[in-house]
Amino acid sequence: SSAASDVYKRQLIDQLEKDIATLEEQTAKPDFYNKDYSETQPVLNELGEKQKALDTAAERWIELDEMKA
Repeated sequence: SSAASDVYKRQLIDQLEKDIATLEEQTAKPDFYNKDYSETQPVLNELGEKQKALDTAAERWIELDEMKA
């Protein structure tokens, strides 16, 4: 059903936003960039991937919403 699908999408977007916030907290710490590349790069990569996934999910949801209208 469409309503269940909307709930799932909202949960997915909410989870991505939470994950991004957690990763941004890590990168905002004063000592984050003093750490070794092997520690910082995975966090930065994951942050980039989550932001891209969030953008894609949000764009897709908007497209689907417009199709319903």
